Amino acid sequence: MRLHRIHYAACITLAIAVNAAHAQEAEPPVAVKTEGMALHVAAKVKAKAAQGITALRRYVHITRGMHQIDLRSIVREEKD
Repeated sequence: MRLHRIHYAACITLAIAVNAAHAQEAEPPVAVKTEGMALHVAAKVKAKAAQGITALRRYVHITRGMHQIDLRSIVREEKD
């Protein structure tokens, strides 16, 4: 039983360490379209976009019902 607890604790510690290392990887900023958004929503979208696509995707997913925005409609496409 004690060995099981130690194994469980080691797995949790490893998962936290991997997640922390992954979170520290810098992502490039994302260009977004904020026209027509409420000012506070636009500011938050721009802040999350500056952190990278992962932060922006999480914010949009969490607040999609409140702000009625989706990722495809706010990410600015690059034109060659």
